[in-house]
Amino acid sequence: MISDINEEYYVLVCGSGKVPSPYVSCSKSHYLIFQEPMSLKMPIRIESAAEAQEKVPLIEAMAAPSDPVLSGRITQVLNYFDLYKVQLLPAIYTHNDDSEHSYSVLVVDNDIDAYDFDNGLYIDRLDDGEVGNPRNCRLDPEKLSKIPLEKRYIFKIRGMMDYLVHKTIAESLVALN
Repeated sequence: MISDINEEYYVLVCGSGKVPSPYVSCSKSHYLIFQEPMSLKMPIRIESAAEAQEKVPLIEAMAAPSDPVLSGRITQVLNYFDLYKVQLLPAIYTHNDDSEHSYSVLVVDNDIDAYDFDNGLYIDRLDDGEVGNPRNCRLDPEKLSKIPLEKRYIFKIRGMMDYLVHKTIAESLVALN
């Protein structure tokens, strides 16, 4: 029996808002991009949007306006895999209690044309292959099979905001909980 490629991928879910999820999660419910690697002379500064008196937990993964912000534990796991077209930029996160913590900003410049237009739900199919207003995430096994696994551990589909994460990576992240 041939496996369903859609069962091999998860959607990276980060906490957002003032009280984000305290867990790393990858969901089965099916942002600052650079064209070349970059280096920074100093870490990116990120601050909590919560008021000082609010009791907000310090979490592993946060949704920032452009890219996910990840804890040192998650960064360590992702660095282990030496991911294709993925950068983890150093960041200092200032929590709402004014404590500072080392984090990383996840930058993914790995867009793959892998949407399954025959089986997916979407509003538009743009001329360049981009999916417009997708309602679900269905992957085309023929398109993905032409790309080595090492080049599709983490990627995005043009027109979608979600990061798709192969189960090899997702299972390692979920194991941190």
